[in-house]
Amino acid sequence: MDSLNIDKFNYKIKANILFDDESLKLSDIGLSWLHCKEKKLIVKTVNKYNDKYTISFKNRTKDIFDFLKENKVYIGCIFGNNFIKIELTDIILKQEKEGNKSLNLILNDQFNIDSTSDISANLSIEESVNIDFNSWSNFDDNKKRIESLATKSRIENLAQDEEDKQTAKFKSKEEFLEWYKKQPKKCCYCGVKEEYLKKYFNQENEQYKEARQRGQYLEIERIVTAPKTKNIYSKENCALVCYICNNAKSDFLSPINFKPIAKGINEFWKKILKKSDLKYKKIVFPEKSKIWDKK
Repeated sequence: MDSLNIDKFNYKIKANILFDDESLKLSDIGLSWLHCKEKKLIVKTVNKYNDKYTISFKNRTKDIFDFLKENKVYIGCIFGNNFIKIELTDIILKQEKEGNKSLNLILNDQFNIDSTSDISANLSIEESVNIDFNSWSNFDDNKKRIESLATKSRIENLAQDEEDKQTAKFKSKEEFLEWYKKQPKKCCYCGVKEEYLKKYFNQENEQYKEARQRGQYLEIERIVTAPKTKNIYSKENCALVCYICNNAKSDFLSPINFKPIAKGINEFWKKILKKSDLKYKKIVFPEKSKIWDKK
């Protein structure tokens, strides 16, 4: 992983790396600046070009400077395959610009403000951030995988044809991703945890290697599938399931009719994982789950 370049990551992942925090909720506010409302900070990562770092701000002078005063401002200067993390304080406009031309804070390769800058500020170099590429690559890949689940058949404002419009009842991609984040990472039917699936379904598993490569992650399940008007993707009608339960239940069985089969799959997982080298706690069958009563 050491051969990976930091530019493998998009600017949002770079901001997560800068703060070593996977949970930061970041919204785009333009010119690659990101805002975390919860922590009242704005952040931008920037590459060096011609031995300088150019940090651009939108030229809505009063608005932007009021905004900067209300938040902590950080930049991450990419230095080789690391970051230099810098906090900006006392940000002052040195010279106005006409029209919509951006305002630039320019740093030299010693992280001093260049005389051609439109902005001055106090710079507090906090630290050099070393990057665990293996960990952040896995985080990045998983984030992309989860975002790929927000398809047009599930998201109302992405749906195009009539078939998608009938099933897509998550109002937006953001609503779907927030729902997904809150879901217990275990199969709603048999109780197997995703962490066990990741370990069991891998390239060293001959069956997984030779067959269709699904199973490592829980899948999106529509719980009630009949009548057709109820067979929708929504917060109320979706849950996470293992690949085996998803295939076995299909859209043919109701939750209560599937319950005895789910019990059998629970026993299957207990036996097969017990035989493996994996360390796992008992897989608890969700006997009293409200999911069995859904119809």
